[in-house]
Amino acid sequence: MCDCEVPQAFNERWRTARKPHRCCECGAWIKPGDRYNYVSGIWDNQPDSHHTCVECVQVRDWIVSQSTRWDCEPCFTQLYDDMPRADWPPHLVEAQAVLREELARKAA
Repeated sequence: MCDCEVPQAFNERWRTARKPHRCCECGAWIKPGDRYNYVSGIWDNQPDSHHTCVECVQVRDWIVSQSTRWDCEPCFTQLYDDMPRADWPPHLVEAQAVLREELARKAA
């Protein structure tokens, strides 16, 4: 059984960023000129959209291809929730460190 809510409408496409976006999975900045995966849809009667960096899409694809645990793809924003921190890919560790620094600067 899939833990994710099945969307009532769903659209997925690859885009090239014209402005900065945050990856919904790792929190890294998607910079202008970067390719990213854009998904929009309606979940529980609410429209929503997600921007995912190339690295996180690759991790998601790998998880789905290697695991019998998923009968659907991992939920958006929850890709790394069940992954032990020691197994996080390097780009996620780096993105999380940058995000912590940005939040600390804003709080100061």
